[in-house]
Amino acid sequence: MDKDLTRDQLIGQNIASMRGELSQQALADAMRAQGFDWAQATVWSVEKGKRPVRLAEAEAVARILRVTVEDLLRVPAMARIIDLDNRLTGVEIRLDEAAREWERLLAQLVTLADEQGVSEGEVEEITQFARMGLGVDRFGLTAAGYLGALPAVARSIKEVGPLTKRFNAGGDRRG
Repeated sequence: MDKDLTRDQLIGQNIASMRGELSQQALADAMRAQGFDWAQATVWSVEKGKRPVRLAEAEAVARILRVTVEDLLRVPAMARIIDLDNRLTGVEIRLDEAAREWERLLAQLVTLADEQGVSEGEVEEITQFARMGLGVDRFGLTAAGYLGALPAVARSIKEVGPLTKRFNAGGDRRG
């Protein structure tokens, strides 16, 4: 523990760090749902180290933040690591959802092209363009570049997933 921090300040800093995008109000609401008389101002006081946290409160906060009570007592560097790990998990979930949405939209594109009588070669050209790697314009990554990068990102998160099986096998793209 940093010798300049009191235990209450350390716990408060860790709670502030570990709650990530969760607002002080949302944490207070969750604590009230657990039976504690917490308001947003209570969270602020705890995070500033001005109000001590009782053991039962620490256990409830830890459950809400999906950490352990021991994590609340860790030095800030370890708390930051835990926070970043939690945030990475959230990003992985959102990327997986985006990859599924990308796959669903691409399947709709192929179905629509079939309904409109677009040739297999033209469909392949359209889907290849959608999967092209990182196009960059004056605003940064283009939509086509983002869509093109998505399968590679999904591959890096999941060794072999539905995208790599369907779109890199070279077979029929209609499933």
